[in-house]
Amino acid sequence: MIENKQMLFWSALATGSACILILLGLFFFLPQTTALEGFKTYTQIKEYAAALDEFPKMDNSNIIKPDYTTFWTKLSQTQGSQTDGFFSRRLERFLQFFHLRKKPVWSISFFKKQLEDLTKLRQEKGFVGNFVHKLIPNQGTQYLVVGDLQGAFHSLVCNVGKWIQLGFLNDDLKIIKPEARIVFVGNVVDRSHASIETLSLIMRLMQENPEGVFLLRGNHEYQNYWHDYGFKQELMVRAAFVSPEPIPLGDTVNKFFDTMTSAIYFGVQPNPTSTFVAIMHQGRDSEEKEMYLVDETKFQDFLKNADKNLLTFNLKEAKPLMGPLEIAIKAIVKSEKKRKTFQTMDGLRMLSPDKGASAWSFLSCPTTSYQEGVKFFFDAFGILEVGATIEQWTISLFNQDVRMRQGYQQKSYNLLTGASTTGGAGAVLEPESTPASPAIPTTATSRATPMPTPGYSQPTQMMSMPTATQPMPMPVPQYQQQWPTQQANYGYQAPVVYQNRYGQYQYPQPMNAPRNRMMQQPVAAKNTNQSMSLTASSVASEQGQHFTDFLQTEVVTDTTEKTSGIAFIDFLQKEVTNSLTVSGH
Repeated sequence: MIENKQMLFWSALATGSACILILLGLFFFLPQTTALEGFKTYTQIKEYAAALDEFPKMDNSNIIKPDYTTFWTKLSQTQGSQTDGFFSRRLERFLQFFHLRKKPVWSISFFKKQLEDLTKLRQEKGFVGNFVHKLIPNQGTQYLVVGDLQGAFHSLVCNVGKWIQLGFLNDDLKIIKPEARIVFVGNVVDRSHASIETLSLIMRLMQENPEGVFLLRGNHEYQNYWHDYGFKQELMVRAAFVSPEPIPLGDTVNKFFDTMTSAIYFGVQPNPTSTFVAIMHQGRDSEEKEMYLVDETKFQDFLKNADKNLLTFNLKEAKPLMGPLEIAIKAIVKSEKKRKTFQTMDGLRMLSPDKGASAWSFLSCPTTSYQEGVKFFFDAFGILEVGATIEQWTISLFNQDVRMRQGYQQKSYNLLTGASTTGGAGAVLEPESTPASPAIPTTATSRATPMPTPGYSQPTQMMSMPTATQPMPMPVPQYQQQWPTQQANYGYQAPVVYQNRYGQYQYPQPMNAPRNRMMQQPVAAKNTNQSMSLTASSVASEQGQHFTDFLQTEVVTDTTEKTSGIAFIDFLQKEVTNSLTVSGH
């Protein structure tokens, strides 16, 4: 009897010890938990975005080259990277193994797998190096066009939600609307805290729609340009444990960037072999040397191919034009370097012609850098719709102000002329001035109202605001109109609390200047040499009116802080010393 009890005791002890050893083995030696699949549905993506700060604090004050190392380090810890605590990291894996903790819906390891898989697939299709696409779309085909994103992950998530509302995508991110495609115009990384997630979401859309998503190469994806503007540092902090490369995943990223197309040419009916609409990042008349220029005169034989399928041409095979030019580019959608033009917009702007072609630019990155740098405050994307003839093609803007979140607004224009096709609104025919705008919150906050979800109906009417008192040849954008609840000194009576996607915050801050563009008061412009005064009434011509508008909104708030305004006034004083009449700009 005693022997049986002893045997049972030792047996139980051995079994318990074995179990403890197994558990300890699992605790210490479980592999790194990874999401081999990620961002499978829009619902998952929205949940991930809800847990990620949208406007984290920068470690520096350089909006051209922002540094978010502190944020990335903390984020890496919460996502279980090598920077996490030894025991806490293993405890997290242990709990996930026994389904006591939910596995992540996305990880850096999944991002690495995406890069490798998608690069291999595109290389097998011959998409390598500098190449262009050409296709002949059917009438009614709609291209969802996204401008420079620069890591605006939350804005992209919001746009995807709107695409689902409009019936272009389903929750699984598959394009379900016939004759619909998505085009990203480039510059999808840098100047943000979430370039990795932004690129990962784009790649997920490409994986789900291999023939339906086009990713164009911007200058930030060209020849290591991304090394200097934040994406390199983000990889150094967040991806070190998945890659032994000096720049973690650096070579892998470059190989993927090398599979991005340089331009897309659309053959236009009824002459699809001679008349084209183009989408490219840099444009054809750019003086920038950061990228090569695409010159279609060197491959016009390729463009004259009548095949309606997607065709690809490697620019290494381009040859100088030997005969007469037999093709015409009627319109082009391209990017615009905002830190050189200093022109703000609401997401879409008509540019000066590009070698005779009507030119347009989209912008889609309401990040900290763009809010503070060029006063851009919009979730934005466009739709380029194919018409029966080039005269019937349209270009539309869908945008919503991230400061108010009152829902997406739509404006449509004729692609060639810029004439409004939405009724009542004028064309975007003039460069718009940069208005004085409140700074974004300095702490990490998120934006107002939930992101669009299937079945959720956003308000379609913006809040009522007074418009400029003097007539203008184009509509006054929402962000250039007066804000509500203003005192005589144009400051707010009390902070306005907006409901966030994920909480609340007080925004915007009191303003220092009126929001009305057409102020009838002197505008003082000073430098070290002299000063001068201009009023709106001193300019008689229509061009002069726009010039004065630009001068007022750039300089009136604080000439000591607006470098572009000061430089402009210095130039003006040298050119127009004894005259207040401006004949052009």
